[in-house]
Amino acid sequence: MRKINRQIYFYEVELQKYSKEENSYLISKNYKEDMKELFGKFKDLPFDKENLNYSMYLKKPNGTYDFVKVDNISDDYIEGKLINSDDSGLTYYEENGEIKFLKDTISKDASIAEISHFVFFLDTRILAFEYNAKSSHSQSLSSYIKTKMEAEYFIEFKNLLNKNREKRFNSIKQVKSFRFSTSSKFLLSSNASNKGFFKAAAAAFDLTKKTTDVEQNITIEIKPARITKKNKNPYYDAEELKDSINELSSMIEDPDKNFKLDIIGINELNEQIMVHYSKDILIRKITLEPTEIDSINFYKKIKEAYNKVYEYYIG
Repeated sequence: MRKINRQIYFYEVELQKYSKEENSYLISKNYKEDMKELFGKFKDLPFDKENLNYSMYLKKPNGTYDFVKVDNISDDYIEGKLINSDDSGLTYYEENGEIKFLKDTISKDASIAEISHFVFFLDTRILAFEYNAKSSHSQSLSSYIKTKMEAEYFIEFKNLLNKNREKRFNSIKQVKSFRFSTSSKFLLSSNASNKGFFKAAAAAFDLTKKTTDVEQNITIEIKPARITKKNKNPYYDAEELKDSINELSSMIEDPDKNFKLDIIGINELNEQIMVHYSKDILIRKITLEPTEIDSINFYKKIKEAYNKVYEYYIG
């Protein structure tokens, strides 16, 4: 069997609790206890697809259902799974070359379950979330909590950026070359900037949408200009690039849709710096052997990934 590879995304978690006195949500003063209380409440919700307002299920626009299963609540961690339940059209499977339909072999009430594991690290207020392309993503967990706990809690996941990368990026004064990559769907959903360096990306998107609606990968690459008598300083001003990146970043509603930008530049000391800039939050890869594919091992691998991220980029 093939090994299972997953990306683990990291977020800073902000929790607000409803105050009757203020009639508004206020930043939690007892974060750890409030988080434990919040996730403890999920155990009391019934699995009821008829009365969704009081159910563990949250129906999504695509006809599938999200729900949370909490496996462990301690003073250090909250370990759980965001599960997407799909009964809108159970798929086929193959057995000895014969194609069969799952609904013919399992209960009519059963659904395909796609799982994303997560761990909340309560001391540092960081969420580590497994990215499973087939399951619901981190923003779905945030939406689930907001919907089910609307009367009591409001939660937000904020991109946890690589501080070392940010420091290098901010030190660049002149840009020698860069390579920008994204998808046409990303540009469409965020109305990408038409200013500065990203004007070319927007123009490329205009070309693709005239010929096809299929998602396109767009890459804009600018290499160093050749030094000549008239052009002895083949660099671009970094401030315009930074302004464009900040403008584009502020328009992103879905943190799982990203752009990537590889930059070579120089700082005030004329030192060359290479930065792999991305809108992505901090990510670590985990690999599980076929014999390790269970939740206990997922949580173990997630914690190992967190420890590495904390050591290099957070602590």
